[in-house]
Amino acid sequence: MEGSGRHYTAILVDDEPIILRSLKAAIPWEELGIEVAGEAKNGEGALDLVREHAPDIIISDIRMPGMDGITLMKEVLTGNPGRIFIVISGYGEFEYAREALRQGAFDYLLKPIDHDELTEMLKRAAARLDARRADDRLLHSVQVLSVMARERMYAEWIEGNDRPRGPLAWLESHELDEDYFMAVVQLDHYHQLSERWSMAEKRLWLFAVRNILEEWSQQYGCLAVFPFHSGEWIVLFPDALQPRKITLGHDLIDRIRTYSKLKCSVGLSRTTRGIHQLSRAYDGAARALYQRFYSEQEGVFADTEHEDIAGHPDLKYPKHLESQLLDAIRTLDTVRLNACWDELKGYLEEQAYPKEGAERLLIELTIVLCRQLE
Repeated sequence: MEGSGRHYTAILVDDEPIILRSLKAAIPWEELGIEVAGEAKNGEGALDLVREHAPDIIISDIRMPGMDGITLMKEVLTGNPGRIFIVISGYGEFEYAREALRQGAFDYLLKPIDHDELTEMLKRAAARLDARRADDRLLHSVQVLSVMARERMYAEWIEGNDRPRGPLAWLESHELDEDYFMAVVQLDHYHQLSERWSMAEKRLWLFAVRNILEEWSQQYGCLAVFPFHSGEWIVLFPDALQPRKITLGHDLIDRIRTYSKLKCSVGLSRTTRGIHQLSRAYDGAARALYQRFYSEQEGVFADTEHEDIAGHPDLKYPKHLESQLLDAIRTLDTVRLNACWDELKGYLEEQAYPKEGAERLLIELTIVLCRQLE
């Protein structure tokens, strides 16, 4: 059948009821893949139907009481130029029909209506709508692929690989030529969640969080939103939002918690510029997230000016805790052992040292304890 897999809607507009009845009865609407959504006797009633049903096709008489067909057509096509508008006119109204064509009508019919001619006209109208839908799908596919390619290119730059720059240079966003900062969004306890979820659940949750992020980012004019590592997303902000970055981070966390019931933390980089700085921005935002090492609560952490690890003096080794831990382990005193760990945690928090330095100290302490217990 002509209309197999196709579905369009049409409204009929004429002040003569007999014409409306004949149009409904004589045209093979179902075969054409077109549904008559409503009928109107004048232009005002037709506009109500357009607002209610958003039809793809309007077939209207030119001469009607009140609003005429040409005025109706102008109103309808102003709202959506892609609609098909077919006008019906009498032999003495040919100049009106010509004017309608100049104003954007798809075609016109002369009374008395030849139903076969109208059927062929509707086939052409549906074919045009089919082509337009195909073009829209193609454009959407190109846009999706372009976004995916740009995200992949950004990810390559973050990982320190600038090889995609040559073949994908046309995708480079000039928005990154201006100052920007990065947010790294990570789900809290992601590994535990991932073990609990099935593959289908994992895909669903990650898809849901991405949708939340994309919707949220649109209201702030973010430059890009894309997934990076599993359970992690990148958001690029224009530097104009820098004064609000902490507030934005908390708002983002609240949005994800509200709509997905999942908890996350946000690391924020310092301001930078240029696509070649994506890797450094990521390192800064990820380094800021290391502060979760001291707290399991949701949080927003900003990268701040500090020297590299090598530039810091070593942490003072907590010799007193080493002795207490050894005694607690040897006597299997769990209460004392927990108290020692709490004291060690407080010591690390008080030093506010980067994660790498704290890890180095803990490794050293573990080695010493193991040797003492041999």
